[in-house]
Amino acid sequence: MYFNNILPIISALVLSLGLNYLFMYLFIKMNFVDNPDGILKPHKVSVPLSGGIAIALTFLILEMVFKIPINPFILIIPYMFLLLGMRDDINNLNPYIRLFLEFLFIIPLFLLKTHLWLDLPLFISVIFSYILIIGFINSFNLMDGIDGLSGSLAIVALLSLTFLAPSNVCGDVRIINYALIPAILGFLYLNLYPAKTFLGDGGAYFIGFMIVYEIILINISFNLPLFLASLYMIGIFIFDTFFAMTRRFILKKNIFGGDRTHLYDILHSGGLSVPGTVMIMVVMQILFSLIGFAVSRASIPVSIIISLSTIIICSIMGLVYLKRNL
Repeated sequence: MYFNNILPIISALVLSLGLNYLFMYLFIKMNFVDNPDGILKPHKVSVPLSGGIAIALTFLILEMVFKIPINPFILIIPYMFLLLGMRDDINNLNPYIRLFLEFLFIIPLFLLKTHLWLDLPLFISVIFSYILIIGFINSFNLMDGIDGLSGSLAIVALLSLTFLAPSNVCGDVRIINYALIPAILGFLYLNLYPAKTFLGDGGAYFIGFMIVYEIILINISFNLPLFLASLYMIGIFIFDTFFAMTRRFILKKNIFGGDRTHLYDILHSGGLSVPGTVMIMVVMQILFSLIGFAVSRASIPVSIIISLSTIIICSIMGLVYLKRNL
């Protein structure tokens, strides 16, 4: 059993490292790179946007070899998101066209009955599933703004979901993560400051979908404490995105646009190094996850009280955040 578990982990890590080096070389040759602009892209040199395709190809190869339990029609979805993001990397798409395509891509989840809360009325499930999936995929992409951050937070989220998953789906979630976490680690090794490769929008969409897919697996049946706990496992993404978009809305800016006033930007501009900023963000997500584990084991009233208390505390922090950045 131990050998069966460790083999895909080692295979994914070695394969990811090899593919990351290979695609770094190829993308530099093809000039598929992220060029610095001194504002939204403060890195000093051009960096290949090769991390996403290396992670996605690693996962695909592991899926074919070790038979990862994902319906083939569902497995197509993250690769469609990968291609959409890579297209966006090459030439920025209209955000409304991109959003429309994202809505189309996840229709197979509903046709295959792989969405939130199958035991509730369909329209409720569809609304909440769309908000969760589209919201988190784009939130993950927004978090990919500093070396090593998105990969580190992805690993924390995936590990947290592995331990959170109830017995009926924990096997599937664990097997997926045997391949996905090492694939991300291989990329992260080259993405730590100073980064030699970036995820690109495609990679961010791919990982974002895989994380939210695990949340859906965990919440196939309605269980309020479990669902609230699942949101804690991506709590730092929700906190940062909500207040970043609120700020843009108040300033009458495009809420889908980019700026340098995310939480990690504030920490970094306040004097923290890039590794120090990543460490603080990771610690914050770990704290969210620990609260989430407590919520998952609480009664419905207690889980609601804990969650409302968290919202109040985060709102106070967010008001300070907005005050400093308006």
